[in-house]
Formats: sequence, structure tokens, C-alpha cells
Amino acid sequence: MVITATRASVCMGDDVMAPNTRQFNVSDDMKLSGFLPQLMHYLPDMKDSVWTAAEAEASVPVLAFVIFDENGNCSFELNGDDIPLSFLHDHSIYCHYYYSGCWTYRDSSGNIHEGPPGATLLEQVRSSLKK
Repeated sequence: MVITATRASVCMGDDVMAPNTRQFNVSDDMKLSGFLPQLMHYLPDMKDSVWTAAEAEASVPVLAFVIFDENGNCSFELNGDDIPLSFLHDHSIYCHYYYSGCWTYRDSSGNIHEGPPGATLLEQVRSSLKK
């Protein structure tokens, strides 16, 4: 089976190569958790960022999060069931990124801060997707 992954561009130079698409040959019985390590190597290493992975042509929630910490270490977290990749509509995934500077707030003194107080970037992304 072939899974097509497309990701958002991360800079103007990346835009020149858009769409940023890659095809992965996977076994017919592979689950999402087995595929995410491959997807992690496809995504650009962006320190302190979170990538969402969702079905490309379906209005469904995010399937998983790929998290790069401030040291560039990468991990993933499922956002629901560990589905077989064969369940994906059109066998495609779209990845979008968020970085620590995406969210700011102004406190009662008028000072600007990044994100809700004490919230991790992943918590900020989760919160924004629920809206």
C-alpha cells in the first residue's frame, strides 16, 4: 500500500519546492503508530515545534502529533485510536506545523507572553484545535 504525505512549507525556500509531498510504501496491515516514525524522518527538524498529522481529504480530527523539543528530539503522540493505515481516506496524510511563537497573550499589566501561562506547546495546539 502507498501512503502519500504532504506537509506545509516552513519557509520561502521550501515554498519553491511545494507541494512538499512524499510517498511511503507500507504493509497493508500497518497501524498509525508503526508509520509515525517514518513520518517523523520526513518532517523538517524544527526545534520547539509540533506537527499535526490528519487525513488530507476528510474533515476528521488530528490523528497524531509529532513533537520536536527545544533540543530537536522528536516524539509522537496519538490523538485517538491506533488505526490501520488502510482506514485512511485516499491513503493520504497532511501535516501542519506550529511553533512556540504562534500564540501570545497580554497579562493584566500589559506585558506580552507566549501562550497561556504554564501551557506546553502541545497543550496550546490541542486547545486551538478544539475551537
